[in-house]
Amino acid sequence: MIHEIKERWVQLCGILESGLPREAFEQLLQQQLGFFYEHHAIMRSADKALFSWTLYALRAQIVNFVHQGDLIDNNYINLFFLFRGVDLQPDPRIDKLLPILLDAYHGYHEAQKEKYLFAHLIFILRFINGDGEEGLMFFLSEHLFFDGKAYSTMDRDAKQLGDFLGAHEIGFDTVAPAIERALNISAYTVRSEHQRHTLFVWVLGFFWKLSGYENHLLWKEKIYPKLLELFRVYLGDVQHIETVMHLHFLMSHLYLNASQTQEEFEDFNRDVEIPASKYYAAWGTINLPVLQNMPSRSRKRVALLKDRIVLNAPFKVEASLVWALSEFEVFPAQYELQVYSMAMVEKSLDDAVCIKEFERHGAVVIESAFVSLNLQSSYQSHLGRALAIRHAMQENGIGLLIIASNNMPIGNFLLSTRSVAQQYFWSHGNFVYDVEGIDKRITHIRNLNYPYPYEVFDVPMRITSYYTPQVDPKKIAAERSRYPQNVTILGTIGRLIKVDHQGYLEAVARIMEKFPNTIYIAAGSGETQGILKKVRELGFESRFFMPGFVDPHVYGAIIEVWLNTFPASGGEALQEYMAKGGIFVQKTEDTDYLEHARASLETDTKVNVFFKRYGYCEADKLCKGEPLGVHRYAATDEEYVQRVSDFLSDTQLCEAYRNLNRQQMEFFNSEMHLSGFIDLLGE
Repeated sequence: MIHEIKERWVQLCGILESGLPREAFEQLLQQQLGFFYEHHAIMRSADKALFSWTLYALRAQIVNFVHQGDLIDNNYINLFFLFRGVDLQPDPRIDKLLPILLDAYHGYHEAQKEKYLFAHLIFILRFINGDGEEGLMFFLSEHLFFDGKAYSTMDRDAKQLGDFLGAHEIGFDTVAPAIERALNISAYTVRSEHQRHTLFVWVLGFFWKLSGYENHLLWKEKIYPKLLELFRVYLGDVQHIETVMHLHFLMSHLYLNASQTQEEFEDFNRDVEIPASKYYAAWGTINLPVLQNMPSRSRKRVALLKDRIVLNAPFKVEASLVWALSEFEVFPAQYELQVYSMAMVEKSLDDAVCIKEFERHGAVVIESAFVSLNLQSSYQSHLGRALAIRHAMQENGIGLLIIASNNMPIGNFLLSTRSVAQQYFWSHGNFVYDVEGIDKRITHIRNLNYPYPYEVFDVPMRITSYYTPQVDPKKIAAERSRYPQNVTILGTIGRLIKVDHQGYLEAVARIMEKFPNTIYIAAGSGETQGILKKVRELGFESRFFMPGFVDPHVYGAIIEVWLNTFPASGGEALQEYMAKGGIFVQKTEDTDYLEHARASLETDTKVNVFFKRYGYCEADKLCKGEPLGVHRYAATDEEYVQRVSDFLSDTQLCEAYRNLNRQQMEFFNSEMHLSGFIDLLGE
């Protein structure tokens, strides 16, 4: 086999060395590139001299074309795999040519086709001259400053670049240093404002979306610190507010998507949110008029501000609240609700169905930020959107602003510049968010330890609409068939960053070792390599599955026991699962939870009303000698493993908790009252 490969390889090298016209050369590459790719690893080790001969022959052809004045094809970058990691004697002609090309390259505008072509040419000449790694760094780092729309006309949605990275198995560990280079203070600050902002488009619009790149740990470990350095540079000049907001948003996205704990949120608040808040407030003092008193109205106008209106967990909570308020006589009589979107199109467009859901229940959706966008540009102004929302709220007579999104530059700006008379922050899980202009903090999440005073209110969820919609059984069966049969399925649904914790995965490993007839499904989006490495080391990789983003209602029927993650717990996805009667175990910070559960049986009226409504006798209130309900909780890792083991060993216990979970979601949701929310709105 190797003899036949070698013979064909020699033949092709002879043809290359003979010197081909450009058309014939490109035809040969088109026909034989697959052969070279398939066998290059073998030939590198089997016959180094022959392999080197190939590279020198290819290089000679390409250099000759360049010296003849031909503009070589950009697809020549696909020869990189052959030259990568090979030590070649430099060609003096290339050494002489490269400085000239670099000078010409820097003379072109980022939207000019010539700049795009020269970037490819410089990369090709560098790697065929034995300088492939430096060439790749240049090629990738310079891409970050190309005008997005102009680039797309040359390479639709950067498909060629994406294919190149995939074919050459260039992972984010290789790309991250190139992005770091582009973010060096000396490299970034000399760029035009447009170039500085197109970097953001490339990071989120392209690199973040590549397979294996999304939420990679290096975004937080390597890229975020470089962005923070730049952020601190631009904080020194109020004229650079657009760049400050640009960096603020990018840092928020990269850091918080890889964060799990309140401590991490607090670090981000200290390093980014507070300095940004002071900066925005100072900018507002110089550039914005003093807030005027609003005329009194028969109905108080309340604004709910979201980063975008899409079907995610926060929307389900907020839409349920709006739905309930529309049916609560006091609210429509005294208040008018307007929903504002920040139009964060960098993440996604607002969903027309979700907008109609708000409107159907009496809210007015204001899309002033979207109207402010320049759809002819690659980059959208954060400041422009913030000012559009601010102006619209003041024009519409908003008396109270409730911001339901944290760590967004637009939200921080609106709070810090005092956009309306009353400004509330609604936490959906980040309890340490702290910027100028917050008059009151509110949340629907009950927590043991709030770092700031929070007013807590109930949200009656629309369970049948958002938690337990009907799903075709055939769809569930088809998805279930993808996994081993006759096993018990453990798992979670949500951001994978929550799964990526050593202590949690060690607990899962102990459970699966104890119960070999189990598999684990980690459903959701995010970086996978760190999780797989831990799972591999813990020895259950063959029983561990990551299907990616899924339909939670389908997988809510497939997962039999939900092993809630820690330290970052599941949110609305767990509530959905509980409403379906799903069994779960989660860690609690309340080390005295057992005593508190016993006390509630005796003193909590609502708990006893629940038991009475669903026909529980006194004996039913206890399960295995403990108050019914506590098997869902564990204070330690050891107890967590034991609680899960109890469920996996006892079908009667499982059935009791399936009923309990379903009934409790139904009962406590029906008992929730909106008076708490109305009270915090004020007169």
